[in-house]
Amino acid sequence: MDTVLSKTFSLLRFPLIVMVVFIHIYGSTIMVNGNIVGDCNATIYHLIGRVFSQNLFAIAVPTFYFIAGYLFFLNQTLNKDRYFLQMKKRFKSLVIPYLFWNLWMIVFMLFYQYVGNKVGFIFAGKQIVDYSIIDFLRCFWNIGSGFYPICFQLYFLRDLILVSILSPMFYWLIKKGKVVFMLLLTVMYVADVNWHFFPGISPIFFFCFGASYRLLNWEWIDGFKSYISKIGWLYVGLFPILFFWDNYNYYLFIKIFGVIFILNIVYYLVEHNSEGGKIEKALLWLSPTSFFVYCFHEPIQGLIKKVFYMLLQPSSDAILVLLYFLCPLLTILLAIIIFKTMSRFCPKILRVINGR
Repeated sequence: MDTVLSKTFSLLRFPLIVMVVFIHIYGSTIMVNGNIVGDCNATIYHLIGRVFSQNLFAIAVPTFYFIAGYLFFLNQTLNKDRYFLQMKKRFKSLVIPYLFWNLWMIVFMLFYQYVGNKVGFIFAGKQIVDYSIIDFLRCFWNIGSGFYPICFQLYFLRDLILVSILSPMFYWLIKKGKVVFMLLLTVMYVADVNWHFFPGISPIFFFCFGASYRLLNWEWIDGFKSYISKIGWLYVGLFPILFFWDNYNYYLFIKIFGVIFILNIVYYLVEHNSEGGKIEKALLWLSPTSFFVYCFHEPIQGLIKKVFYMLLQPSSDAILVLLYFLCPLLTILLAIIIFKTMSRFCPKILRVINGR
């Protein structure tokens, strides 16, 4: 594996997770004890949230799928022995953390609702203590609306587990269909061709995008040297159109350029700064915390946001913008502190829940 590309992936992990955390903070109003808080004229807040959470940072998850597809086929082969070896690795790195963190959410919500009921909080929807066996099982697949597990951000892991299981089919299609298959998949993705089962077209497309880069020996992640990598600059030019033309299919199309752009811009920075700097060293130090931050940030971020809303009762743009940046940063900081503490005092437990 190209050492520059390897470092590119390592440097991207933490910033991409920060993007994911900020995606999940957006929303000016929340329900506090049956009352809506934060309902005010928040023009600047919504502008910032739309620019960052809904658009710029939306390339984070697709980029993770791309990297996952590339790494799955790192040695460019997939026979029976290799497939079962990969499944064994993915069980440790994906399935065990997926089960643990959903279980953690169930326990957290049980405790949170118990304390809330004691102090007179009002909760909407069905409470954990009233769950049936089917409800508990659905917590690990899709509970409520939106087809998310109870720890909703883990939909990414769920879909990644599924595309990994289906990897022999994608391997065969990429090897046989080559560029034609990827073009067909691109059309399906941009057209938002979906179905009522998992995984959806988006994880399949970006996983196969990364897989095809490796399996077909493409070399367009090169710091904008090749023609395809230069196409990534279209992301910079075409992105602003989203604010004048709110078209979902165009939004999906732009994400492809965004993935190409972010991979190449970081590759370029790594390639032209071989000695590294303070920022690079900091990102490499933070990179191992990325998965923990991802799994941990909800429901903690939601709780931090709710506490601030209860204390401050935000009714102005300025306070909402402040909380937009403050809540994710506090959540990330807390996650890093817990990760570093666990790595010192209970590293074996941390490795298990972190998929290592």
